[in-house]
Amino acid sequence: RNNGNQGTCLGTKPRALHLKVDGRFGFVTPLAVLSRSQYEGLRKGNWGSETLFGEFTEVWDLANVRPKNDLFPVPCAVTFGIKHIGSPTVTPSHGFPKVKRVVDGKRDKSGWEETKKALTFTERDLITLSIDQKEGGSVYRKLVSQGATIVPRFLLFVEEKEASGKLGQSRGNISVTSLRTSLEKKPWRDIPGLSEVVEKRYIYDVHLGSTIVPFKFLKPWKAVLPIDKETVLSESEIAERGGPGLARWWNKASQLWTMHRSTRSPESLTDRIDYHRLLAKQLGGSRLRVFYTASGTALAAAYSDSLKAIAEHSLYWLPVKNRAEARYLTAILNAPLTTEMVQHYQAIGLFGGRHFDTYPWRLAIPEFDPSESLHQELVDLCVECERLASAVPDEGLGFQTVRGAVRAKLDGAGLQEKLDAAVAELLGGGNE
Repeated sequence: RNNGNQGTCLGTKPRALHLKVDGRFGFVTPLAVLSRSQYEGLRKGNWGSETLFGEFTEVWDLANVRPKNDLFPVPCAVTFGIKHIGSPTVTPSHGFPKVKRVVDGKRDKSGWEETKKALTFTERDLITLSIDQKEGGSVYRKLVSQGATIVPRFLLFVEEKEASGKLGQSRGNISVTSLRTSLEKKPWRDIPGLSEVVEKRYIYDVHLGSTIVPFKFLKPWKAVLPIDKETVLSESEIAERGGPGLARWWNKASQLWTMHRSTRSPESLTDRIDYHRLLAKQLGGSRLRVFYTASGTALAAAYSDSLKAIAEHSLYWLPVKNRAEARYLTAILNAPLTTEMVQHYQAIGLFGGRHFDTYPWRLAIPEFDPSESLHQELVDLCVECERLASAVPDEGLGFQTVRGAVRAKLDGAGLQEKLDAAVAELLGGGNE
């Protein structure tokens, strides 16, 4: 059964079968019950009949209770409520409250009496997700796409290797070999890499979550991609109209893909990299695009004006009309307050919220208007942040280290605070 069915069974049957009318209940649940769309039916409190209803009088968010996940293996919540019986003419109170109580503090293992002295209870708005919640939020929401699934990586990502001669290089070719990493999984990690001389026009810059920090990109990865005239070539088109170097590389890569792919994977390698057209969508549109991280502890965003820059699936991207609009959105996404506000929509796991997905666009971020002074203030802040970020060394450093250094630099200059103030004024609490 899915999580929603499990929650419904675990939550409603005890209330329905073992409680008297107007009986009160308290129930420990996964934290996801408070907000995730799969539990929407449970939260409504109308449990599949004309007579059985649950009125949730109070809900507690225990995600901040320390030690983390000490009592249960996942972040938890507690729900309190009353069982009601209705009639064809009377519908009793039912459903979740509009607020939750966020519990913070350290659990005392001696018991509840000592623990409750150490806890604080803060009332916060309860933000929930609905299965039907496809509209609302920002006008930019419909423009956002996830990057392409460029895997298996060693068949596609490459590094330049020293050529034995310069004949191919002078003709617009480049000698490349598979880029190997320690993160490869079976069966791919046990397969020897490829080497070939490939036409330079098929080598693309690819940005991943690990090549973006606030307000700038790090060195992109390079990939062999069968793109010609802003079109993803099919397997047959690669052989017919692709360059001979690309054709040789792709023939080898496709054979390995066919031999080792899982039965549930797309049959061809081109279908794999353009799954759901996530690669094709990036071609032939606006030169200017804003990229941001799909997951992490804090959002990181930057913009690109390169037609040969491709977003991998660990990034999301959206096209913009001009550089000012790109800077406006980049400033908003990098503001610490934006990450804080997005956390209300994130699923919370063992290590906290991880995935940003399209949640930033559930915030009421207005369309860029150059005549609005606040919008222009965000553009100007982005320019200043770009200047400071560009001065932060990144050669040979891990992306986490560079992100931390950039944020420290911005914080020291007071720019993080200014970004937060501008975003707070812009949004004014107006979210879904």
